Amino acid sequence: MRLRGVRVSNNLTFEGAVLNAAPGGDGTVLAGLLMQVADFDFTLARPPSSTVDVRGAQESYLHDNEHS
Repeated sequence: MRLRGVRVSNNLTFEGAVLNAAPGGDGTVLAGLLMQVADFDFTLARPPSSTVDVRGAQESYLHDNEHS
């Protein structure tokens, strides 16, 4: 999933999500470089199968758990 530079003025939720890399892809399951999110819920159901890249991302509130 590519969310580079996206701006979300409210909630962005991955609550209960399962993030798997696409076959033949670059191995990144979430590319959110420089994204801006008011409320980011990253409480995954299980650990992602590959890389999560959120360098430079900004969020007002971050919710996570042991899987993320």
